[in-house]
Amino acid sequence: MSDSERISQLEKEMKEIKSKIRKDKKDNPDYKKKEPTEYNKFIKKYCESAKQKDGAEYDHKKTFSKAAAEWVITKKNSENKKDDKKDDKKDIKLI
Repeated sequence: MSDSERISQLEKEMKEIKSKIRKDKKDNPDYKKKEPTEYNKFIKKYCESAKQKDGAEYDHKKTFSKAAAEWVITKKNSENKKDDKKDDKKDIKLI
């Protein structure tokens, strides 16, 4: 076996070993990307609409801050609606 063949064989083996122990998600063939959370979806949608609305004056930092604040309000409202529905169901059962 020539030196170049031996080197290529060793490189191939090292690549296989690295892929088995690799912690880097991008290089791991078994890595499956997670689904975006409701927060991620909300922020993306909010930033995209702000970008279209503001155009050249779009400021990502300010928009992201506003989006995070809106998320808190939206989340609280949705939790209140869930609580109201639970209360309504309790009232119906009591009657």
